[in-house]
Formats: sequence, C-alpha cells, structure tokens
Amino acid sequence: KWDHAPFIGGVAVNIKFSKSLLSDNAVPLLAALTKGYLKRGGFELQINVTDRELLLDAVKNPQNHRDLIVRIGGYSDYFVTLSKTMQAEVLARTEHQI
Repeated sequence: KWDHAPFIGGVAVNIKFSKSLLSDNAVPLLAALTKGYLKRGGFELQINVTDRELLLDAVKNPQNHRDLIVRIGGYSDYFVTLSKTMQAEVLARTEHQI
C-alpha cells in the first residue's frame, strides 16, 4: 500500500482508453480495475475515453462539437475553444493504442 500522507490532497492517476477498446464486455473489467485501485489505497482515479476520429472532426468542424470536453492536466475544457497548439497536443496524446 502506498502512503499518500506526504501529498496534500492525495495523488490522482489519469488513465486514458481508446473508445475502440471499450465494449460492453469491458464495463465489468473497468469496474474491477477501479475497485481494485481504491481497495489498495488509491486516492483518485480519472478515467477518460478518447476517440481520435471525433477529435479530428472537431478540429475540422468545430461548430458540430461545441459540447466536447477534454481533460488537460488538472482541468477540463471545451476542445473547440482550445488553441490549435493545445488541440494538437491533445490529439498527440490519443495516438497510443494497444
């Protein structure tokens, strides 16, 4: 068990999954992962599901994706309001898949 006491407010773990990896069969596995993390003393788990194709379409057609919210570091923001540089950074982080 990891001692979180030295860290004020705990430690957040960010996990990103590709939408293509999450099927109906994956829901119980994701629940088990979450429960296991918390049982072992995990403090905060942030799970994000990203769809690269959706993000690319949002770059090309922002008017169709005004409600698309993405996680960036310690905050969330509307994807279409981000600078082009930041949008490219978010896209670069979605390229890694298993």
